[in-house]
Amino acid sequence: MPPATPATGRNAAALWRPLAAFALRRPPGSIMVGLRSWNLGARSSPPISILEAPLLRNIPVNVARFSMIIGLAACASSGAVGGTARTSPDRITRSEIYSSNATNAYELISRLRPNWLRPGPTGSIGGGVVQSQAILVYLNSQRLEDLNALKTISAEGLESAQWIDAARVQTVLNQAPSGPVAGAIVLKTR
Repeated sequence: MPPATPATGRNAAALWRPLAAFALRRPPGSIMVGLRSWNLGARSSPPISILEAPLLRNIPVNVARFSMIIGLAACASSGAVGGTARTSPDRITRSEIYSSNATNAYELISRLRPNWLRPGPTGSIGGGVVQSQAILVYLNSQRLEDLNALKTISAEGLESAQWIDAARVQTVLNQAPSGPVAGAIVLKTR
């Protein structure tokens, strides 16, 4: 008999004959898994099917494959959904302005970032006079009077809007007053 290399053709039949003969000699009520016979009536671990045996032999490989698939799915789902960009709480982009259908800057901000229009809490240091915090408005680096000026600016001509918090107002904006400031709304036109 030639050496049993790959199980193809005539050699395959020669390899399977001893297995078939062994399977015929097993006791009734048992099944064959690989080269082991399991008696279904005995109190032993349940038999595994021939299809499950290769999966059990490769548990570390299968765990690694599963982990890689989960990792790839997690990375793929972290991107933007449906082609829309994530919005920033401190910035309104041109695409957001266009999709809002707002007529003026005040309406735009009140729809998309209403918290920009709310001044922070008022207070005083050392028991002095209580002053409310102002929200500054800038249009192309020019300081405007107050929030009511937003109602006169057309949203159609805006390129972007940005919120600058009170801690950064003095360093980012020139001509910022030294009084109590809640933050600034900076508008840029096209």
